[in-house]
Amino acid sequence: MPTPALPRDVHRALQLLNENPQAGHEVSALARACQVTPRTLQRHFKEFLGHSPTQVLRDIRLDRIRRILLLGRDDATVSGLATQWDLTHFGRFSGTYRNRFGETPSATLRRARKPIPRPREVAVPAVTTLDRLTTAVLPFRSTGPGGSAGILSDEIAIALSRRRDLAVTSAHRAEYHLCGQAYAREGDNVRAVVTLREAATDRLLWADAARVRSRGQSVSRNALPNGSR
Repeated sequence: MPTPALPRDVHRALQLLNENPQAGHEVSALARACQVTPRTLQRHFKEFLGHSPTQVLRDIRLDRIRRILLLGRDDATVSGLATQWDLTHFGRFSGTYRNRFGETPSATLRRARKPIPRPREVAVPAVTTLDRLTTAVLPFRSTGPGGSAGILSDEIAIALSRRRDLAVTSAHRAEYHLCGQAYAREGDNVRAVVTLREAATDRLLWADAARVRSRGQSVSRNALPNGSR
């Protein structure tokens, strides 16, 4: 999201790119809409964001594609999404996606469609109330050495399944999506940044950060949302 420190033309350009990332957004047309020259817009993007408008648009599109892939829908295909978002050079698209997220788009889709394993002993007992929140724990992204992200997302899914006011379900059926990123540090220390978003609108509802242990240690209950609407 843009910040007040950004020049007005960059702020406006980011709004336009995020509002309609599937549009072509030629730099010349984007500059006219922002009331600056193309050279000025390019220079400001490089100076304040470190990327050109075209590169920023590509990253926005990759983020939207990843969000769809993480839903694990049966009708989603990598090639179809790449074509829909005007990333028709599939080899380049797959490589750029892998560089940004650490895995190929097909790997993201396979993981999203794979059910989250939960031990039988922590299965949620039957609850008669209909007013239960439905939440999906999406696969975490990982930064740094080790493979702690997958462990963390599984631990959180198990911890949430113990709550009687929540139902952990698949991404396309859930009202809310819990996602995050794990930052591996020295030893077993991992810092996790977790966010809770409304599935239908992607509106951010809650966010927090916590330090956890990566080798099979449970996630602290304090690092989880309280389940209130």
